[in-house]
Amino acid sequence: PHCLKITPCNQKIVEDINNCLLCGRCQIKSLIELSRKTGIKLHLTNGGLMALELARDKRLFSIVAIACEKELVSGIFSVFPKRVLGIPLNLPNGPCRDTNFDFKKLTNYINFLLEK
Repeated sequence: PHCLKITPCNQKIVEDINNCLLCGRCQIKSLIELSRKTGIKLHLTNGGLMALELARDKRLFSIVAIACEKELVSGIFSVFPKRVLGIPLNLPNGPCRDTNFDFKKLTNYINFLLEK
């Protein structure tokens, strides 16, 4: 989600993830590096509806989603029967601002999917 980006960052990463400067001040850099290392597709969205549109792509068989708990639950039900592994956002500064997530959990999920 776009809210992983730190507040002072002006890069338009939702339009193109490659706009990220890879400064390391947020977890976007780690996501990009993981995507490049594993070959998985990475998409950042402005919200649940945009994410659902991407998730409904018939070519996708598994999804790892990072979002607020409410958005995760709604999204998982909306794309059933696709396999979705969800990681809830941590909200240290309240909703939609400078969020983060358990990167180790994400790495474990990706490794699990790649082994299948």
